Amino acid sequence: MLSDDERNRSARFRFEKGRRRFVVARGALRELLGRYLGTDPGQIRFTYNAFGKPELHPDFGDRLKFNLAHSGDLTLIAIARDADVGVDVECIEGRGESSYAPSSLSRGTPMSASMSNASRGAVNRATLTSHRISSRQQKLTR
Repeated sequence: MLSDDERNRSARFRFEKGRRRFVVARGALRELLGRYLGTDPGQIRFTYNAFGKPELHPDFGDRLKFNLAHSGDLTLIAIARDADVGVDVECIEGRGESSYAPSSLSRGTPMSASMSNASRGAVNRATLTSHRISSRQQKLTR
């Protein structure tokens, strides 16, 4: 499902754990984008901006925007139509049951909304979808 460029990039990871995280995150991103675009995930192409951030190739139009953040074993993906979107996640050691700080979602600047303001149902659906994709991707990398 990954492009030659993504496979080459994953091969440069020094440790297997980092390589696996990259492959799972990119696979999940491709699967989600494929659903939104009605396209096979393996056919999705990216371009990269001056900072190395991936963007959809112009052949897929310019309406769909996404952002991906990762920390430790957690990857967070946001996708939006007709709006820039950004996410961030940070692993904080010694936090007990959850090692992740509360996150915020932003839709362009300066509008931002706290994750705690999102509807519980939407968060649960997103978590469930994320878990299903992550489980599927992990099976692919074993």
